[in-house]
Amino acid sequence: MGFDFDLLAKRGLVPKKTNLQMQAKCQSCLGREMCQRMLDANKDHLDAPPTYCPNNQILSFLKRALPQKK
Repeated sequence: MGFDFDLLAKRGLVPKKTNLQMQAKCQSCLGREMCQRMLDANKDHLDAPPTYCPNNQILSFLKRALPQKK
């Protein structure tokens, strides 16, 4: 979805703790391989996280809340 979470944490837009929690959720997700294939196939653009994503709610919120790159 185009987020640089390290940069967002450095700018204080996403707390470091939240960033680490999101990474932990991703690492423990049972759909990691399927997700990686989807990410590889959509390198240029991803409109929304998959419904099975454990970070779906926060990623969807960030997409709505943060300014979009043009």
